[in-house]
Amino acid sequence: MAALRLHRGLKSLGTESVFLTSEPHPEARALAQTPKWTWRKENKVPATRYFSTNLKQSHLAKQVRNYRPDIVHLHWIGDGFVPIESIAEFEAPIVWTQHDAWAATGGCHYPGTCRNFEVACGCCPALPPELQAKNDLSHRIWNLKNARWPKRTFSLVSPSAWLAREIQSSQLFKNEPVDIIPYGLDTEVFRPRDKKAAREILGLPPDRFLILFGAVAATTDKRKGFAELCQALQTLPAPIAERCVAVVFGDSVAPPMALPCIALGRFQDDLSLSVIYSACDLFVIPSLEDNFPNTVLEAMACGLPVAGFAVGGIPEAVRHGENGLLVPPGDVQALAQQIEAFVLDANMTAHFGARSRERAVSEFASSTQAQKYHKLYKDVLRKA
Repeated sequence: MAALRLHRGLKSLGTESVFLTSEPHPEARALAQTPKWTWRKENKVPATRYFSTNLKQSHLAKQVRNYRPDIVHLHWIGDGFVPIESIAEFEAPIVWTQHDAWAATGGCHYPGTCRNFEVACGCCPALPPELQAKNDLSHRIWNLKNARWPKRTFSLVSPSAWLAREIQSSQLFKNEPVDIIPYGLDTEVFRPRDKKAAREILGLPPDRFLILFGAVAATTDKRKGFAELCQALQTLPAPIAERCVAVVFGDSVAPPMALPCIALGRFQDDLSLSVIYSACDLFVIPSLEDNFPNTVLEAMACGLPVAGFAVGGIPEAVRHGENGLLVPPGDVQALAQQIEAFVLDANMTAHFGARSRERAVSEFASSTQAQKYHKLYKDVLRKA
């Protein structure tokens, strides 16, 4: 979605942009390669964290060259979509937006507490114990990247300063320049809508404080912090909990929680998402690791305050005490207290929500993002 929004923003500037994906999409061209489920299976390895090998060869680089691009802009290429060796075969200058840390590691997308990528990977804690070794799969993948990707092959971009620092601390991209360009979104689509009408459309209770949580694999990816959110909600005082309902999107089954929970399912279109945000009172982002969540920007643009853990790039969007309240990572008691503060103080909730909207419009509009990338493209071509 982040790549698609940039594509739209670039086209609105008059930039000729072709969006290539692995499967059909109304605004994209599907690359004619092995079906998605096949190459995912071919690149799948047992791991406790999201792990991409991208070792399987393909003709993708040749297909891309047929478009004769001035610039190839890579986004998220995991699950084997763009093989490691293909990246060196594009011929055109490469701009690569880092949506996680995969480019800098031996396979994992978020390394957690492991810092092996600062050396050369190996003994990977994401792999099963019987597969861990100094020369394990993570080390072999790291070696391939190191061999195939000469220094300064890419113009690296990060949506957050946090991820830029992670990339620059890796041995693969030690002290390489990384441009920081935050995500953008259409603030005319993502805007505050009539709360009463939004609740009626979605069948949500009209007289409860609605706490929203949403993400891809919202309740199954441990990194998203759903377990910590459940613990925080469980510690809410009974009089507070009785006033609240939890709303989840990204999952179609209402998970067991201390509060009544309504699962709205998965949504791909921005208009539906904006209605969901507008129907709720508070967005909670309990991620234990995250780059610069689009959900936070979407919630802000729709006028919601944000509560969550101060991890990754989240504090770069949510300013504590201004448009949200952030607490130390994993401190569920503190998170519960911040949620309670919003439930008890309608004026603060409204004020923080208004500041969220102002910040989204002034700093995270898609036009702002597209202009920054357009300038970067010109700089890259001038140096090529």
